[in-house]
Amino acid sequence: MPHIIAAVKTYATVGEICNVLRDEFGEYQPGSAV
Repeated sequence: MPHIIAAVKTYATVGEICNVLRDEFGEYQPGSAV
């Protein structure tokens, strides 16, 4: 959380923050219900 706050204080956009998080943790893929 402190890193996100620091990014916001340096005027990073939500998209930029999300891209970094997506690169680091991946994107949620729901399981297929059969």
